[in-house]
Amino acid sequence: MAWRCLLALMGLIWVEQSARAENKYDVLAHVLQPYGALFYSKSSIKAMQADVVLQEASGTNGSLAAGSLLHRTLRVSLQMPDRLRIETAGPGDHIIFCRQGQQVWIYPRAVADRVIAAAGPPGPVTAIPDFRLPLRDNQIVLLPALFQISRFQPAKDAENQPAWSIDLHPATELIQSNRPPPWNATVVVRQKDYQIRHLTVDSPEWTGKLQVLSMRFMHALPPELWSPSAAETAGAEQIPPALYSTALARLSTINFEP
Repeated sequence: MAWRCLLALMGLIWVEQSARAENKYDVLAHVLQPYGALFYSKSSIKAMQADVVLQEASGTNGSLAAGSLLHRTLRVSLQMPDRLRIETAGPGDHIIFCRQGQQVWIYPRAVADRVIAAAGPPGPVTAIPDFRLPLRDNQIVLLPALFQISRFQPAKDAENQPAWSIDLHPATELIQSNRPPPWNATVVVRQKDYQIRHLTVDSPEWTGKLQVLSMRFMHALPPELWSPSAAETAGAEQIPPALYSTALARLSTINFEP
């Protein structure tokens, strides 16, 4: 009940803020709309696929990493409620990190071994949680209220198209007053279609910069995407579900070269 009252109050604050300050929260609402639809139970849109370039990454020690995925095009496939695939695209070795429910596999085996070593010993055996929001269907419209915008200004994207640059972090109402935000992000949003073109994330677990080449939303992705192909089966390796979060955070900072 306290959570619902807090969300309602934040929603009122968001409505007030969106009516002033150059409609920055209205812009954020447009940006978040297709992502919110992924979590809406009656929505036909349950999957998304993005092509991105990882421009910079660092792990928990804060130092920039020279990982093998840097400056490569990555295809990120997500399907609700529990499927994720990250793979390299284009020239170079093919690397895949995939979650299907409680099963996690990496291809090739040499990459899996390095990711497992970097992730350290697995913690207690726990189920990997589904991708979800702490919102009911009728609250998803208030998704922008979960964020606080600290900077909003006109900009240009990588193709010199008009854009907005937005700095944001979780709303202070969701954070204990004596703690800093758990993460900060900067998004560059193309004005003509509200598409995210660049994303910078800064958190204790992972910091990185992504150029977004394309973003597609759809009903579902091909079912064969979540299992190794016939050519990949022999070289794929399962990893313990308890390593999933840590392995995912380490993936972009590891050098897989011999």
